[in-house]
Amino acid sequence: GSRLNAEQMVRFAHRYTAAATLTAGRTLEVACGAAIGLGALQASGRAVVGLDYTPAVLNRAQTHYRGRLPLLCADSQQLPVAAAAFDAVLCLEAIYYFPDPAAFLAEARRVLRPGGWLLVGSSNPDWPYFVPGSLARDCAPEICASFPAGIGVDVCSDALVTLTALRLERAAL
Repeated sequence: GSRLNAEQMVRFAHRYTAAATLTAGRTLEVACGAAIGLGALQASGRAVVGLDYTPAVLNRAQTHYRGRLPLLCADSQQLPVAAAAFDAVLCLEAIYYFPDPAAFLAEARRVLRPGGWLLVGSSNPDWPYFVPGSLARDCAPEICASFPAGIGVDVCSDALVTLTALRLERAAL
């Protein structure tokens, strides 16, 4: 895996604790990078799959996990998985790097089962070190607006990150 400083460890713990609290069952993490948190989710009894677009960071995850969990190299805007295949989709502090976040959100809806959760972490604009810009912004409003009726929304923030959780109440249209 990758080396993290103390602040990054707090952020990772917060994100994956929230994910473990909200989700159960089969979980897909999109833009998983070195897949630092997937092992913790797997240890808590979840079936997990990691997906990242960048082969170099995914190779670090593959070296660390040595086949203990599935890892896919693919585009977040064209997920290579079946419809309604996951109980949860995670995307933590990565959505603002996607060329077309709306395409990712449509794909997340497609691969979620009814009752499934989408958990998106984005920079908290109230964080003292937050720097507004196209790659560092609060995405919660557009994430919430992108989901059709029938979605329950729960947004929580701490000093570092905004977590937006959306539950797919019925099959996506």
